[in-house]
Amino acid sequence: MKPGKYPNMPAAEYHALDAIGSSSLKPALISGSKYHWYTNSHKEPTPAMILGTQVHACVLEQDWFMEHYVLEVQKPAGLDGRTAEGKAWFKNHRACVAQLEAEGKEVISDENFAICFNILNNLSVDMATSKLLDSEHEVTYIWRDEYTGLLCKCRPDILHEAGIVTDLKTCQSAREEDFQKVIVNMKYHVQAAHYLNGVAAIEGCDVDELSFSFLAVEKQDDFDFQIIELGDSLRTYGFNAAQKALQTIKNCRESGVYAGYDKTPKVIEAPYWYKGE
Repeated sequence: MKPGKYPNMPAAEYHALDAIGSSSLKPALISGSKYHWYTNSHKEPTPAMILGTQVHACVLEQDWFMEHYVLEVQKPAGLDGRTAEGKAWFKNHRACVAQLEAEGKEVISDENFAICFNILNNLSVDMATSKLLDSEHEVTYIWRDEYTGLLCKCRPDILHEAGIVTDLKTCQSAREEDFQKVIVNMKYHVQAAHYLNGVAAIEGCDVDELSFSFLAVEKQDDFDFQIIELGDSLRTYGFNAAQKALQTIKNCRESGVYAGYDKTPKVIEAPYWYKGE
């Protein structure tokens, strides 16, 4: 597919694109071997990933969410799966789920459904967040990286006309000091750099004209949230890391060698924060 901006591309079509997405950069930062494994393995989504996808759909694509998801039918109280009646119920339940999946629908648990709408309700009553959400959603960008020539892709959750790129993240805690650790550990700043590079390349602007924020929403308790903008230092680290990862991918593809760890023996010293206790 040609480089450009594609506002209405279905998610399945986006994920099938033969281009470098931000999720490929994280393993490439570890080694060529990790990148090769990541791109050639089937990865089952974790419960946290499933909930994150459901929250994204509920907040950003409400009509699609209501059409796509079907509430899970609860097992009748006292039903014993070892009895003939219980076995018949479970057999019918599996058949119903299979039929829904064949129709392109998914089953969502009562718990996850409640979480999704608690988050949506909280976001909807906040004026600043409502204005932010009143923007383009899930727009696909395809571009060629200017340094490596690799075809890249990204799909920002929210793109505001003021040049604010925003990514919705579910989390345990949206406090700045807690989410800061999540950003670094999960390499969210690298994802942000990749997104900013894509938007800037296609929109014809400089990355410095764009800002990147996280809409960090807690997935338990009071479902509170914060808008957290990525600061200059993390932006710089993110751009450097994203370029390093793309260069690794290019080198691996051109050489056909996807090297793992350097196997020479290593010495590990105590980290700076360990006090010997």
